[in-house]
Amino acid sequence: MQKACTKCGIEKDLEAFYRQSRSKDGRGSWCRICARTYAKDWRESNPEYGRCWREANPEYGRRWKQANAAHCKEKNRQWTKANCERKAEACRRWREANPEKVAEMSRRWYETSRWYETNRERVIEASRRWAAANPEKIAEKARRYAEKHPKASRAHRAVCLAVKVGKLVRPDVCEGCGHESYVEGHHTDYSRPLDVVWLCRSCHGKAHRLKSVPLQKR
Repeated sequence: MQKACTKCGIEKDLEAFYRQSRSKDGRGSWCRICARTYAKDWRESNPEYGRCWREANPEYGRRWKQANAAHCKEKNRQWTKANCERKAEACRRWREANPEKVAEMSRRWYETSRWYETNRERVIEASRRWAAANPEKIAEKARRYAEKHPKASRAHRAVCLAVKVGKLVRPDVCEGCGHESYVEGHHTDYSRPLDVVWLCRSCHGKAHRLKSVPLQKR
């Protein structure tokens, strides 16, 4: 069964219309596309209304997000993939406007990294248990990373294989800070997959954040 949308005039299946109990056929008079377009235009022309409503009803949005966590996560992932530059610029502006929060976050991250380093065996065992219980999530995460960063993914696999067969030896000391800890292979050039600098988790993070600072092997 079909009906004509009173907004665009196009005949469409009933499933193309939102449900409406007071209507004779149980569907609204506007199709979903027209209704969404109108709602979007109205929200853009009345931004204060939406903001005030959200402030007055904070629990509604929180409950909806909790009940639709998978949907929100996937939607955010798709938006980020389609708006990488826009998100990076927004993050840069936020960091410039919130230097105290950035410093606090860096301090907490540093403390967490040191905890991981001093509890290496505990973390590794917990990671092994989680990986054994969640092979599908591991595979999906690796697939998405390889799709987004193909060069980095190939370089990481090459390092892991080289360490496994003995072509590369993973040291016990970070080449960045000199502390004894678990180290990771950092690439300055992914086209040379086995040319790595062995860094602890903290120094590895700094190396990626400060891309303009070259790292030298000691």
